[in-house]
Amino acid sequence: MVKIRHLTYDSIEQYSLSCDPLNQVVCQLSRGEFKASRYVLSFPKLEASKEITNNKVLYHGVCTSDYLYIAFFNRDDAITVNGVKLGYDDVFIVAPNEEIVSVLPPGVEVFVLLIKKRYLVDVLGEEEVSHIIKLSSEIRNRKVILPKIQLISKRVINIIEYSLRYNIFISPEMSLLVQDYIFKNVKLLLNKSDIYTESSLVYDKRFVIILRAFAYINLNIKSKLEVGDLARNCFCSTRTLEYAFKKVLSISPKQYLLMARLNFARFEFERKFGSSSVGQTLNKLNIENPGRFSGEYFELFHEYPKDTLKRNKTE
Repeated sequence: MVKIRHLTYDSIEQYSLSCDPLNQVVCQLSRGEFKASRYVLSFPKLEASKEITNNKVLYHGVCTSDYLYIAFFNRDDAITVNGVKLGYDDVFIVAPNEEIVSVLPPGVEVFVLLIKKRYLVDVLGEEEVSHIIKLSSEIRNRKVILPKIQLISKRVINIIEYSLRYNIFISPEMSLLVQDYIFKNVKLLLNKSDIYTESSLVYDKRFVIILRAFAYINLNIKSKLEVGDLARNCFCSTRTLEYAFKKVLSISPKQYLLMARLNFARFEFERKFGSSSVGQTLNKLNIENPGRFSGEYFELFHEYPKDTLKRNKTE
């Protein structure tokens, strides 16, 4: 049978650490206790998984140099990637070393293929894989069209669901057939002769603004940041900044600044050798109103800072 792992996560930090090889920074954006699960099927030359979170989550990071990440969805408007909404008519490809900002709504099932580049080269050939890597961004932006996406998406989702459900009946020989079936469909999906360009490529100013904003926020997370400061350091007007955040992340800059500081505080409370007291962390973040911050923390995570810190110390 196929080796299967069922992984569950009850904290955003725990989930963030599990996102290899995407090297993601993960931020919880919706209120409530964090819960996520991942079913992973390990084949000899690829991993297939089904993932779901019960919270709205932001991901920011890159894929490592030797993997290609391919994801399919079973509903429309399933995820926003670099400002573009993707659903069941799309495929989410992350090429090696490519930087991604994505927002996943709660309750969306994501079906993922994680393939080492060298194994994909064995199936498609070096030239074809290099071509796909160059076009990964344009495929997500629908500038490059994959005609067989609906057919292949259904096939991949169905074979993952089938393998999870009937795993105990899948012999080692059959697991190789399932792996071969997946590779054949990936080859069919990414066939160079079928791919065509729909329109000319454009410079995505909004995504660049978001990347500048993230860099500035990460460097100054312990300072009190204002939207005006952020706009100036992103070399744009406040209105342009607001539009970029709404388009790419579906939230305002002000909302994101609060979420970023709340998530940073939670990571500090959950770190093994982090802050020894709530006051120490809030002082480090230059929080002017600890009571209000604790209330906002409770609204997002459904527990107070002291509860997170206490639980971490007892584990």
